[in-house]
Amino acid sequence: MTVSSPFSCPVMDGKSLRLLLLDHATPHKVMANSTEEREGSKLVEVVKDYMLSRAKKFVADCDGRAVLFSYGSDGTPLLTRANFTHVLDGKRVVRNAGKAEEFLIERAFLRSTDESGAPVMVSLGRDPALLGDGKSAWHMFTALTRFFPLVQAIGHTGIVVTHYVFDRAIWSALTRLTRQRHALYHKVCADQGSESEGAHRELFDWCVTTACANHDCQNALKWALKGAAGENPEGVLKALHVSIASVRNGLDLLHGSLPALVRGSLHFVPARLDAQKPLFNFWVTLGFEPSIAELCADLQIMWNNDNLEVSDVHREDTGLFEKICHIMMSACRFRSFTDSRWLTVGDSCRSLVGCLSLGLSRWVQITRDDKKNSDYYLHGFAFLDTDSKRYAVIAAMISPVCDSVLLELFEDDRVAQRVEILEEALGSEIEWLSSVHPLIWERMCAVFDSSGPCALRTQCLVAASSIAAFCKMRFMGMAREYPWKLLQGDISANIDELMLDEEVRDPTAVKIRTLALGQFNRRALVQGVQRLGDASWTTNVQEQGHASGAVLHKIHTRYGAKMLSGRAFIHMIRPLFQHSSQDKAMARLEQAQAALRRKAPEKITGRHVFVCRARADRDEARRWPGSFQADEEDADETAFWLVSDAARGRQAHVYRYGQAHGRGHEA
Repeated sequence: MTVSSPFSCPVMDGKSLRLLLLDHATPHKVMANSTEEREGSKLVEVVKDYMLSRAKKFVADCDGRAVLFSYGSDGTPLLTRANFTHVLDGKRVVRNAGKAEEFLIERAFLRSTDESGAPVMVSLGRDPALLGDGKSAWHMFTALTRFFPLVQAIGHTGIVVTHYVFDRAIWSALTRLTRQRHALYHKVCADQGSESEGAHRELFDWCVTTACANHDCQNALKWALKGAAGENPEGVLKALHVSIASVRNGLDLLHGSLPALVRGSLHFVPARLDAQKPLFNFWVTLGFEPSIAELCADLQIMWNNDNLEVSDVHREDTGLFEKICHIMMSACRFRSFTDSRWLTVGDSCRSLVGCLSLGLSRWVQITRDDKKNSDYYLHGFAFLDTDSKRYAVIAAMISPVCDSVLLELFEDDRVAQRVEILEEALGSEIEWLSSVHPLIWERMCAVFDSSGPCALRTQCLVAASSIAAFCKMRFMGMAREYPWKLLQGDISANIDELMLDEEVRDPTAVKIRTLALGQFNRRALVQGVQRLGDASWTTNVQEQGHASGAVLHKIHTRYGAKMLSGRAFIHMIRPLFQHSSQDKAMARLEQAQAALRRKAPEKITGRHVFVCRARADRDEARRWPGSFQADEEDADETAFWLVSDAARGRQAHVYRYGQAHGRGHEA
């Protein structure tokens, strides 16, 4: 296959084009001259044109089968470079400065089935659009209309499920605009043709929208933690961010003062035989590896009353100091704190609470008191107050409720099909939280000097219930309503139930009910509902596209908006041109098999093995003189005789070789 672009360039075969794309997809590639820059721009247009034509061909090949078109977009700001020019009286002034640009990442995919019923899919993408005039709903809607035409507008005659997913902030406005777009299209078609034909086409057009479930999960955690932040939530978040950043940057200084902490704070206390398992669960709850948690539970190590308490059972342990140092350094896995990045709030807070339970405050103080150490970073730890510690403890305990749902969404974000799994994940985490041992709540209260474990437990359970209620209100409850609940259970039976419901109001559900009452082909109707279930409820793909722009901006800080957008697009689509990891592993196995086949194992006989062994013995005699009774010359002579006269038979070889080395006939 050959690929040609609309530009005046020679025809290029597919393999060369693939290698060229992978070369331009390398983030560290530097555009040496304007020729390479033009080449990169051409590549962007060629790939966009190819993806567009392939998508249109995909629709044409569906031949009336139900099709899903799922579109999502998400914006990200980046600082680019731009030239600013001013001319006065023939004098020209040019300045190059930073310019903040909003890049809109757009991705879509088309999904259907082939003639045999097997699922088929194509992806669509383009270079990030520049929202230079603003990023309101109207601007994003304009980008949506330019991305791809309506599937019915390019000739599809079957059921079309058009799905849009956006961030919650603009979801309501864009839902209204997209539905108006579809209604206007059908009105124009009805005006140009017969009214009955327009109504028939409109019944086949199912337009649905969803807000990003990932953002809803993160917002659920924020809402649940509002009560834990106290009267100054901004100050609490700032204190956590600064204090964690300070110990992250000053970890080398903390490592140097660790021996002083252990020597000055170690205190032996009587062992508690009933605390072994609860303490193990306590450290596992804070994210410690099972081996480290088991060591902590065995030592019963804990910061209490300004001392690092250890069970007196280990008083005579000569390796106690090394074990404590290993525990302390394992606990220092600080992750940057931010309340906007998924799956990070709980991890950051758990690492902080774990270190506070081992005396981090005293550790930092000892390090800062040492005059040899710089206080440039560690002074920020003083921002950590009681309210911040309470916030960290509550976040550490309730974040698994939110994180469990996010992990399920990362694995498969088709919420309508997996709503029961998501609800089960929520319920199991809340059930675990309600069954936490009282000793764990006591140790958590000791982190921020509180004496109310019952109050802390109640506050955490209320916050966890708030997360569950928020998630159900935002997207899980929506999945239990029409038209999405048609996917839960037997689809055909659910359609029969829908036919009896005269109060249904959802536009898509009304169309499905009308088709079912009109005796429309049930198999085609079920296929349409199945395509509805393939809709993605998150902007995962769009969020991953942010990384391409970020990594290129980090390396090429002086790129303009157009260059950054084009190169980011090539970087985003590189997986489409790379061999998958499974293909690479299979290729390595095939190469290994080919290497074995080249050795022709079926042609190896006892004679070959014997000659190989004879050579090995000769080499052994050379390396270790005197280990055999024959000297080196005899060994060489014997080996030469064996190789040259191998045809005389194995028995002769054995006898001669054994006689030469004094091993007898048994050799």
